[in-house]
Amino acid sequence: MASGYLSKWKTCNTLAQCNMHMLTSAESCDVVFRVGKEEKVVTAHRYVLISRSCVFNAMFCGPLAEKDDISIPDVGIEDFEAFLRYLYTDIPDLTPDNATTMLYLAKKYAVGGLERLSLDFLESSLTPDSACDVLEQAHGFDETDLTATTLVMMAENGEEVLESPGLDDLCQCCFHSVVSALCRLVKPESMFNAAVRWSGAECVRQGLDVTPQNQRKVIGSGFFHILFPDMDPLFFVKTVVPSKLLTNEEHVKILSYFLCPVEDVSPFGSRYTREDRALLERVTYFETFVVPVCCDQKKFGESPKGEITDDLFVRCSQKVMFHGFNIFGSGRQHIFCHNYHIKVYKNVSCHGNYRRLTLETDILASSLSDANGIASANLGRPVFLDGGETYHILVTLKSGDLPLHTGEGQRLSVEVGQVKFYFGKRTSPARLISGIIFSDGSPKDGGLKLTRNVRLKGK
Repeated sequence: MASGYLSKWKTCNTLAQCNMHMLTSAESCDVVFRVGKEEKVVTAHRYVLISRSCVFNAMFCGPLAEKDDISIPDVGIEDFEAFLRYLYTDIPDLTPDNATTMLYLAKKYAVGGLERLSLDFLESSLTPDSACDVLEQAHGFDETDLTATTLVMMAENGEEVLESPGLDDLCQCCFHSVVSALCRLVKPESMFNAAVRWSGAECVRQGLDVTPQNQRKVIGSGFFHILFPDMDPLFFVKTVVPSKLLTNEEHVKILSYFLCPVEDVSPFGSRYTREDRALLERVTYFETFVVPVCCDQKKFGESPKGEITDDLFVRCSQKVMFHGFNIFGSGRQHIFCHNYHIKVYKNVSCHGNYRRLTLETDILASSLSDANGIASANLGRPVFLDGGETYHILVTLKSGDLPLHTGEGQRLSVEVGQVKFYFGKRTSPARLISGIIFSDGSPKDGGLKLTRNVRLKGK
């Protein structure tokens, strides 16, 4: 028997292996943990725990030393056993499923090595599904670098984050951080649906009835980060209004903005502040504008029969953010909306005639125009146009007046600041588009706060 016992020890070639053998064999264990809600028994050795953690040292050696079994109700047995294995072997057993719990245990028992390993693992393995759980842990432990890294990842995967199950479990402070970071990067419809879902869960946590009044109350100031003015009007009428989260006065204010975007919509925000609008650039590819080519063909204010489509081919010298169009106006100077259907294709030259659909959306634009008869039609969500790539942009007037103005003398290239635009031959005889609206597409994003509105690690 003695020889068998010795042979078993000969398999333990390292200190880590010897310690792991002591843990798994439960030999000479002198402390008992009752782990999880089911209070499953896990045994360990005081000397190992004391040598690895000042918290355990205080628990077992101080004047109030524990003498009975120790209850650990807040973690599962598998996670606690993984924690003990690190204490015995110094080898982490981190996975996406247990990393946040390992960070919690490392913080709770002051195990600095495991804390650093857990933080590094969480940063390197962030996913849209895990981001909310990580953000909550980072907030709870005041880990500002991890918080910033997580918010940046959320900004890059906003729609998926808003659909993740972990969103419902965020505290109010973390939810406000997410709304603030993502509000200008995701569809406002997605943000509204996420807010409704989260507020319902928060009402339950606070023991409140799930009513529109209580949901609005728990959302708090974050409610005004939802960009209602940038929503699809149909979604607003069919989904937002019946939710009763807005007052009748607020309904009227936002609906008025849909009809006339120059109306004051505060305290609600739009994707573009006045400061942002001042940073937008406009480029036109016509030499001159002429007034009414259509006067002899139609009555003033007449609507077209059927749909009319205009198009353009454009290539930029560097990456830009595409915000919308300058449109030839109808000449109306009172509130009237035009409905446009937009398609943007990216032409991949190395694949011959292959085209990839980059954007397809409907937008409403006011008929109010400037002295040259030019009106603006802004996209609900801007998109990037990569430098050196050719894009084919099609705009279809689905409802509204024919343009009263037009342009003559198409330019082949236009330089605006540091960006040069090259225009291809148009294929449509219609004249709806006079130019495009853009901003700098570099990481600083031309001053527009449409990307990373959080502090980056190390900066």
